[in-house]
Amino acid sequence: MGGVKTRLARDLGKELAFKVYCKLVDNTFHQILNIPADKRILFSDFQDKKIIPDGLMASTGMQKGKDLGERMHHAFMEGFREGYHHICLIGGDCYEITGAIINEAFDRLRDYDFVIGPANDGGYYLIGMNGLADSLFLNKRFIMVELYDISIIFSGIFLFSSRKV
Repeated sequence: MGGVKTRLARDLGKELAFKVYCKLVDNTFHQILNIPADKRILFSDFQDKKIIPDGLMASTGMQKGKDLGERMHHAFMEGFREGYHHICLIGGDCYEITGAIINEAFDRLRDYDFVIGPANDGGYYLIGMNGLADSLFLNKRFIMVELYDISIIFSGIFLFSSRKV
């Protein structure tokens, strides 16, 4: 079980909101297809590897943590522990995300310790870093939206990692 954001479901109805969400996730999968980096798909509720398009090479796992901050912190921590030096996290439901934006984020991580793709709603659609910064995620208050409880195939985040050469 998973959820679709209340605002989307309220405006479109649960069924249409679910279809829109699935299209957003599918678009994200296709945007990351040719990114020259290792890819990890972290599911929030259950792993359904059947939704990953053919040709997308990605490892999968489950998100860990009780809130968004802990889940992001754990994803970064795990990637750095595995030896990755540049890591970007993105959500699965941002239509504006493109392969060019993700590639630019990795390029910027050569010169900067952190990169953030700001979203119009005050949040962000991408966050990248070269080393773990606990203070960004732990003991922070993240805005939680009310969720409609409906079955969805995916509501996770993606972890893109690039090994330093």
